[in-house]
Amino acid sequence: MRKIELKVIDAVLGGYDANLGNTEVTHANGVASVRLFGHLIAEYVTRHGDEHRGALRVWHAGYPTRTTASRINALVKGLTGVNHNAMTVRKGEPLFEGTPFETVMEVRVTLADTYGDTFSFKPLNQ
Repeated sequence: MRKIELKVIDAVLGGYDANLGNTEVTHANGVASVRLFGHLIAEYVTRHGDEHRGALRVWHAGYPTRTTASRINALVKGLTGVNHNAMTVRKGEPLFEGTPFETVMEVRVTLADTYGDTFSFKPLNQ
């Protein structure tokens, strides 16, 4: 994981805004937003009492590049503890968990999942 990605995760979990070169983290209304080159690529719900607290929503914002994939994978690893590359780009096609990635994906990890149980990524209905 790159140094900038560690700083992004720290800003998201620490609850502070950060402008880190091409990547920006902002917080508003209990949601941490991550932008890459000004394009929203992730939201992490931090709001206490929210049924979606801990949900990580990711998308490539129309730019399925290696940098976008790297940031998304770092967020998935750093915020959920899932240690593998969820987003890949093959022959210019974005894939998330091996399936075409054209919509927002929500990542949910429960406590049981962190101890080895399986989990799934699901597309959000827009």
